[in-house]
Formats: sequence, structure tokens, C-alpha cells
Amino acid sequence: MLVEPYYRGELIRNPGFDEWRFGQPVWWEGRNLSRAGPAYTGEWMLRLGRGSERPAEFYQDLSVFPGTFLELRFCGRVAVPGSKMRAAIDWLDRERRTVGNGLDLAVALSGAAGYRHYIAVSGCCPGAVVQARVCFQIFSRGQFDLDYVSVVAR
Repeated sequence: MLVEPYYRGELIRNPGFDEWRFGQPVWWEGRNLSRAGPAYTGEWMLRLGRGSERPAEFYQDLSVFPGTFLELRFCGRVAVPGSKMRAAIDWLDRERRTVGNGLDLAVALSGAAGYRHYIAVSGCCPGAVVQARVCFQIFSRGQFDLDYVSVVAR
């Protein structure tokens, strides 16, 4: 019998941003964000970049094991055109220090305002890594509405 040493399924908690507390979605950390609606799925979306304050960012740290690949999926739309949004998976050590980057995706904050679905797969999680930080950042102008985020271990 083969026994999997690690759960290889959905890792994100509160993926649809339906639970909020103190102005932030539960299980997520960040700044310069707000709740927006109506959502494409569920009740709420997360608006990244609510004003001129920069940077706008939010993230969730996930437990991972070396040798794991992470599949990132998210749905969103450009709320206010601007420069670009970074969607990334960074590798963290036991002290939560960044020791590498597994995925770095640039999303242009331009074009049609409709919802789009994004999917990308990280590189292989290296040794000495115990967590992955799934993060979204806007360093300059623009706003992006995130409706759903999923990370599946493969």
C-alpha cells in the first residue's frame, strides 16, 4: 500500500474571501485592500489597491514539503487600470525568511474589465523549505478585484 506523506489537495483557507474580520479576509494578511462586491462567485471579492497608498499586497502562508509543486489558480478583474499586479509563490524557511521563488506571474492591469481566470504551476519546492507564501502585490497604480484563489499541492 502506498501512503502519501503529505496531503496533496487544496491548501488555501477562505479561498473566496467570504469570511471577514477587522477589515481583512480571515486567514489572509495584507494592506491597502478592501471588500468589494458583487462577486463573480460567492458573496465578496477582495479589492487590492483601494487608494493611492502603495504598495498594495496580501498573502497567505501555507505548509509545504520539499518536492511539492503548487498549482495556483485565481479569478479576477481589473477594477482600475494601472501598471501590473504580481502574483507569486515564495519559498520560506522555518524562520519565515524568503529563501527562493517558486512562481512569479505579472498580470497587466489594462484591457477589458471582465473576469479572467489565471492558472500557473510553481517550480519544485526545494529542501529546507517548510512554507510557501502565496502573495499578490501592486507596487504602482491600479486596482484588481480577486474573486477566488486556489492552491493545490501536486
